[in-house]
Amino acid sequence: MVPRSHVPCGCGASSIRILTQKDAKRYRDIRMQALRENPESFLTTYGDYASRPIEEIASQLHPTDDKFTRGAFAPDNRLVGTATFVREMAMKVRHKASLQAMFVANEARRRGVGRNLLADLIVRARRLPGDFHAMADRLRQKCVRVIRGPVERGGGWTINFLDPDGTQLKFHTATLADRMTDWV
Repeated sequence: MVPRSHVPCGCGASSIRILTQKDAKRYRDIRMQALRENPESFLTTYGDYASRPIEEIASQLHPTDDKFTRGAFAPDNRLVGTATFVREMAMKVRHKASLQAMFVANEARRRGVGRNLLADLIVRARRLPGDFHAMADRLRQKCVRVIRGPVERGGGWTINFLDPDGTQLKFHTATLADRMTDWV
């Protein structure tokens, strides 16, 4: 499951965190604001969204490893920005994801809220186990000796395994710079 920690962001918002069903009213309010102020940026219309029951909106905010919404909160606890991560479901493209429904309220714009929301979303996405566990299982099914993994390391996932010649190889999801922080 995706971590639900509050992250101070050092921008126009005091924290960024996963939105849950409890945030449905606040999410509906900012989404309606987004649809009213920037209708050209969204597929959903203001009228269609306004007619949705709050229970439907709440159910869409249930976070999973395949879909979650991050929210940026102002110091007074108002929701001022959102960004939704949605992973592709088909096995061959499961390594892909998209950013949906990103919006920052006018009063929080030009303060780094959008940049920090996006950076936070990318960090969270890189930490997801996703297909890395399935990849380790496929390696084992092909009689490849998995030495260690998948393990979370340096902001990503790592699998250590031996090729048929006995050479140790590694798969990583984090960048080299992220992985090096473990060694410093």
